[in-house]
Amino acid sequence: MNLITTRYGRKVASLIAITAITLSFTPTGGKTSAAANQGASQVIFSGIGVALVGFQSRVGFWVWCSAEGNGPYADFHACSGAVYVYRAGHTKGVKGFMTENPDGTYTMHLFSNHEGELEAILHNVSPNPVHGPNNTVEFAVTTEDGVSIGESTDSIVNVTGPGH
Repeated sequence: MNLITTRYGRKVASLIAITAITLSFTPTGGKTSAAANQGASQVIFSGIGVALVGFQSRVGFWVWCSAEGNGPYADFHACSGAVYVYRAGHTKGVKGFMTENPDGTYTMHLFSNHEGELEAILHNVSPNPVHGPNNTVEFAVTTEDGVSIGESTDSIVNVTGPGH
């Protein structure tokens, strides 16, 4: 019995010692940097427009991009979403990247998840997007059927995150 109590006592004492040492090296409360508390800004374009130049068709898009801040996608301004060209019957998952232009607008550079099926460039016209489907987004979409160039005048442009 004395042997069991001694082994049990040693285990408990060891756990207490390990916990005490761990806690002594763990930072508590205190200050954290503003960057650590700051999430990533995000930009979303969603709309349907008409291409009147090139391959004439309705073109739709829903794309999310990480603009800046912290997070796994922020460093690369990564984008993900879908673009569709109605007349050709193309609906493609896309990925890509986004740039913020000097005038405060955004340009998304997109590529289909399957190489060569679709490429697109989307650009919001106003640096100050308004709430709801009241924004203009210009687009150029390239598929095997040709290039579709046009605009969506009732797009949703949503810019979220710190500073927006």
